[in-house]
Amino acid sequence: MDSNNEENQKIEEIKRTRANRKRKQGKESKPWTEGQRVRVVFIVVGVLFLLVVGRIVHVQLIMGGTLKSESLSLRQTQEAIKAKRGSVLDANGEELAVDASVYSLWVDANQFRSQLAKKNVNKKVIAQELSKALSPEGVIGMTPEEVLQKIEQNSGFVWIKKKLSFQEVEAVKELGYSALVFQEESRRHYPKGVTGGNLIGFVNDSGVGAAGVESSYNDILSGTDGLIEGQKDGKQNFLQDTTNTIREPVDGKNVQLTIDLRVQHIVDKEMNKIISELSPQKASIVVMRTKTGEILGLGDSGVYDPNNFRETNSALFSVKAFQEAYEPGSTMKPVMAASAINEGVVTPQQTAFYDNGFRTIDDHIIRCWIYPSSHGYESLTDGMANSCNPVFMDTAKLLRDANPEAWYKYLDKFGFGKKTAVNFAGEASGILPANNAYIFHATSAIGQGISASPIQMATAISAIGNKGRIVEPRLVKSITNSAGEVIEKKETVLGEQVVSEEAAIQTMDMMKTVVERPGATGISGKLDGIESVAKTGTAEKSDTSGKYVKDKYIISFVGMAPYPNPEFTVLVIIDEPTKGGGSSSTVGPYYKSVMEEVIKTLTADNVAIDENVAPTVINSEIIMPDLTGMTANYAKNFLKEKGIILEEDAKGNIVSQSKKAGEKIKTDSSVTVKIEDKGLVAGQVVMVDFTGLRLPDVMARKEIMGIKVEMSGTGKVVSQNVPPGTIFNQGDALQLKFAE
Repeated sequence: MDSNNEENQKIEEIKRTRANRKRKQGKESKPWTEGQRVRVVFIVVGVLFLLVVGRIVHVQLIMGGTLKSESLSLRQTQEAIKAKRGSVLDANGEELAVDASVYSLWVDANQFRSQLAKKNVNKKVIAQELSKALSPEGVIGMTPEEVLQKIEQNSGFVWIKKKLSFQEVEAVKELGYSALVFQEESRRHYPKGVTGGNLIGFVNDSGVGAAGVESSYNDILSGTDGLIEGQKDGKQNFLQDTTNTIREPVDGKNVQLTIDLRVQHIVDKEMNKIISELSPQKASIVVMRTKTGEILGLGDSGVYDPNNFRETNSALFSVKAFQEAYEPGSTMKPVMAASAINEGVVTPQQTAFYDNGFRTIDDHIIRCWIYPSSHGYESLTDGMANSCNPVFMDTAKLLRDANPEAWYKYLDKFGFGKKTAVNFAGEASGILPANNAYIFHATSAIGQGISASPIQMATAISAIGNKGRIVEPRLVKSITNSAGEVIEKKETVLGEQVVSEEAAIQTMDMMKTVVERPGATGISGKLDGIESVAKTGTAEKSDTSGKYVKDKYIISFVGMAPYPNPEFTVLVIIDEPTKGGGSSSTVGPYYKSVMEEVIKTLTADNVAIDENVAPTVINSEIIMPDLTGMTANYAKNFLKEKGIILEEDAKGNIVSQSKKAGEKIKTDSSVTVKIEDKGLVAGQVVMVDFTGLRLPDVMARKEIMGIKVEMSGTGKVVSQNVPPGTIFNQGDALQLKFAE
């Protein structure tokens, strides 16, 4: 019973507990009032607001400086300021390689379509107009379909065309759309094209000289780029007031060569004849001043236009005069003669030589060119005139017997087997004889088994014409800065006395018989009315194994004039002519033509001849320019460049001058002028000198001046209808004449 009561009590207790829990749950699930919900929302929003305000305060006051710096650094960019590459000039200041401005066209395609829509212009219509603007007369341009394809691209930057002509730029501007944008660029330009092209070389797409002079003197020409930093917009243009120049660019220096374009034209003309008439495998011509080593002209059978180097076979990039060696044949005989005479082992009139048509040396039979005939008894002079191999092989033996090391010593002193002082990129050193055996003395004495570059050969022969003293060959006349001021003048460098003056003169006298004596090998190169000295050469060619190949020859002709004090050395080399004859006498007429033209051209300029110094121009005259309309300051600087002194230094414009325009006057003359003060008014500018500028540079200058131009011809400006310094109305059109 008691147990039942206890159990019932527990059951009742459980029921009461459950009932209490239900009552409590009923109270908790009672819905919130409107006021309760509003209070909760305000509390949550307030907390969030305080968190946001706290974060803003933290970012602005505590982290602001750091974040600003990080933001700027992300937008800040650095860019090179390209240094202007120096120019390459000829001896008279003619431009051979220059940096020229060109313009490329790009479009903000999205903006362009928007502009067309606002003007209600059909895209196909504008594509036709733009195609016409980019296809001036005589130029294959872009088709309307190609233009339309570009302007329909979904992009803010699309290239339309690169390297536009002046006419194309002007035509596009006439369309009047700001979304068509011009970008100025610099490119290398070679005004003379193929004339001296392979000597000048070219600059590759990275702006580095890759061949010829451009490569050899790249460090001088290239300059040092500057550096600018700043922030850019979406079109990659620097934002105003954000730029800072870290380093200013240093322009490259100009290299003025000893090459004279007048001589180069002579050489090129003759080379064209050689190629047409003889069809050789290759050919080379060297023209050098005998006493100064200045290289005046270099002819090459493999020429190209460096403006189009990308379309050129790379085999044409070499400069044979420097970079290729050949076996000189009998043109080496004067070097052996001078050396042997200097050592006292022979004399010019010695008659102890006998030519039976060949010599046998160490089981090798070496024949004279006249074999199976022979020259019989000869002196050294006879041997030179007849180009007799046995005479010079015997002379080599006499020299070796007297001093086994002498021949190698003379070869070294004459400059063989080593690069010249020109420091031309890729220059050939040549090959000296293999060893001191008699066979190598004998063969190298007649120009076989030894090789030299054309420059080495011309230098060695010039030493004989310079009374036995070597002169370093020279390709560079001076180095100037971007302002044209000479910072380094390359002077004549006289080397050692290789042979005595007497030995050199006696060798020259023997060489004179080569072109003077009837029946001599060089009679075809005898000059008209000018005494000269020369030597012919015929060398057998070897194959890749070193064996000489029958009926394949290198023929050459080297000479100096005028005798007895030569000023010019000319070397003509023709490798394996396929027509017109293969003897050295074939080369004579080409040598003759070059030498006579060079003497005629360079002595027509009142060249003062001096045996020890470079020729200089005397009694120089110029044509007096028209100064009318120029400002006095402009005229003073203009005349100063021409060596004329202007005695007035007042403000205003020149209205008359003491020396008439067109009158011949000597440099260092003085000129007086009458000046009126003409002040500029609105819409007027002072005309500047456009002569010498090319089309892109003309466009840039006329844009700065705000004037119009009318043009005729192509090339660079050679004349303008309004003189520099004249007051010019901006509404008028300046007329410019272009020519190469």
